[in-house]
Amino acid sequence: GDSGSLEQAQAYLKQALLFSPYDSQLTDFRDTLAMKGAGDLADAIRVREDAFKKRPDDIVNLKHLALLYVSAKEPSKAIDLLLPLYQKNPDDIGVADTLAHLYSETQKTNDALTIYERFLESKDASVRFDATLRVGELYQSMNQMDKAAQTYQEAINMEPAGSDQGERRLADMYFDNDDMDNAEKLYQQIYDKQTTKDIL
Repeated sequence: GDSGSLEQAQAYLKQALLFSPYDSQLTDFRDTLAMKGAGDLADAIRVREDAFKKRPDDIVNLKHLALLYVSAKEPSKAIDLLLPLYQKNPDDIGVADTLAHLYSETQKTNDALTIYERFLESKDASVRFDATLRVGELYQSMNQMDKAAQTYQEAINMEPAGSDQGERRLADMYFDNDDMDNAEKLYQQIYDKQTTKDIL
């Protein structure tokens, strides 16, 4: 993680790309270094944009390019890239979640929340639960802690048997915001639930 190691990694990467310029693992690594500030972000974007022109339906490349745009502080470009992908794959909650967070970064809160509606109304309880957790995370990322806490509590109320994801998200949020009393209560609740499960 230190600057010397990142520079060394960048030097090795350049050498490797001379021999295998289209290797997917090397390309992914170039993106990672660029997003950490160790590589050439503009060059990483150019490579992904060239790939997009040649393979516009390559979902993996699309997602990587969107992340690079975000790193370059160009979330609007990432939205333009991912919106058609979401429209083609409206049931892909991963794409939907990424798009929602991009909307929130561009102050389009209503658009961000609208993205989740189809998942919150799903007949599948596990999809509704997952979507509720993601909405809580969105509120948390927007620093709307009261709404995040309320949403995480809704997730806890619908939590599948054996899961403690709702409690964990809420406890971690309280902990990160120095609300140690509420965090401790929830961590104890998680521990008790786990202990009971182990006994059974």
